[in-house]
Amino acid sequence: MDRNPETLNREMRQLMILAFLRGRLRRPPEPAEIKDVLYPSYPGTSAEAVHRRFSEDMDGLRRGGLIAYDDLRPSRKVTLTVPQKDPALYLTLEEHRALGAVRDRLGWKPVPSPFSGEAGTEKLAYVVRALRLIEEGNSEVGDLAEALQVRSRKIHQILERLDGIRPISEVLAELAIERNAAHRAQAAHIRLGSEGRPLSGRGLDELGLFAYSREEVDDRVALIDAALAAGPGDRDAVALNSARTKLAAWGERLDRS
Repeated sequence: MDRNPETLNREMRQLMILAFLRGRLRRPPEPAEIKDVLYPSYPGTSAEAVHRRFSEDMDGLRRGGLIAYDDLRPSRKVTLTVPQKDPALYLTLEEHRALGAVRDRLGWKPVPSPFSGEAGTEKLAYVVRALRLIEEGNSEVGDLAEALQVRSRKIHQILERLDGIRPISEVLAELAIERNAAHRAQAAHIRLGSEGRPLSGRGLDELGLFAYSREEVDDRVALIDAALAAGPGDRDAVALNSARTKLAAWGERLDRS
């Protein structure tokens, strides 16, 4: 697989930076560590061109509010700035299932983003929103395209690019892409983990973006309130109330940060 940083798309390079930082939450790396691992020297590509790409990618992530650093000189540190959720507030498999069921039943459409795509991270924002939808059970290419209000070709492109970086990284190892006889992506899903924390260490959690944003919290709480008002079954009511309690606690934590 071609790992030339000049030929990988910016959003894929940025995704790999986030994954690298997620693995270094307790020991933030220096810029040079990130560059050495993810932007190796490559025949035919000048060191200046590689550094320019690296600087632009990092600056986009910083302006998007995802990372922080003073500058890219040696001895500086780069940190992931997205708030990390207490594992006790992770939704369980049953809570995810209940949310998915009422979302389908109510035809709930809002798709707020895990972060605001600023200049330099607009394309990354689309990738992240697609991954969030996949985590929550939207697996078909057509459904993803409708939710994101893009053409199916855009979703195919995102999935192919995600699949393309996996041979050169350990990112999104649990992302399964289903293909038709022509080897064209038709659907995707995240292979879930334990019942208590099904998305721990997979999907957006690998990028440090698993925890809902304030906008996502508000959207899910509004969905739960609408479902409870409509009278869900007893099984769903228990799971939805439990999920709402966790979401409210996480929302309060975000408001304090």
